[in-house]
Amino acid sequence: MDRLFIEARNLVCSDGNVWLWKSESMDGVRHFAKKEDAQKYIELHHQFIRENGREEVAYSMGTEDDFLAAAKEFERKKKANEVKEYCKHVDALIERLQLEIKALDGLIQVCRKFDGKVLNKRFHEAVEEETGFCNSFNQNLDRYELEYSGGDYSRDGRPYIYIRADWSHGINRYTGKKKDVDPNDWRWNTGERLEAEKAVPVIEQYKNDRLATIENLKASKKKYAAYLKLARKAEQIFKDMQQYDYEIQEFARTHALSKYHCLSNLWLSY
Repeated sequence: MDRLFIEARNLVCSDGNVWLWKSESMDGVRHFAKKEDAQKYIELHHQFIRENGREEVAYSMGTEDDFLAAAKEFERKKKANEVKEYCKHVDALIERLQLEIKALDGLIQVCRKFDGKVLNKRFHEAVEEETGFCNSFNQNLDRYELEYSGGDYSRDGRPYIYIRADWSHGINRYTGKKKDVDPNDWRWNTGERLEAEKAVPVIEQYKNDRLATIENLKASKKKYAAYLKLARKAEQIFKDMQQYDYEIQEFARTHALSKYHCLSNLWLSY
């Protein structure tokens, strides 16, 4: 193996006009005096990789202009694929929101059927049958919860709706003082009669929020590439800043620069 490595290394010519690079990643650039040397380098490298039980790497060969053109095309495809991946992510989010909207429409229909009726087990069963969402009144968190019961989503990504609830009916349970009833809260608990005329506008508020979110998500597809470009400029600036002495960084941080919240919402920590 050492022989192969040495033989391949001796073929490299730093000021050669023949360029060689890895086709898929554009890295591993080497220069050679002639094409035959570059081809021999590829053969030796592939032999070395096979003997180590690894998969062969595809190479491209050409002039400097060929490399620059390939690098430009590589960056174009990379950016296009990044946007494509984000659009795929957005489409999945929209699909989940659309399921939630459909469930909210179903909940409205059930509420109209149960108008004036006492809420009990039959109400929850009717909601699940109409929407495909399990549902319950969460007393501890003061919310009416609906969660998709299908198995085609992970636990964390499963369609889920919660509607803020106030079962105190305008009375503060801790101080005993009266307060105004918020018309945007769900107010009907087990054993109480549902008022569909008041419940439907509460549900529609959550539906409209999701419809607005979908429109924002669709619009974000056109902004993703610009955000990535800006974020990568910022990454490079951070890397450059880290090259300065600690005392410079610390004095500037405490005496000259603006204050910001933790940037972990923009970059992953490690």
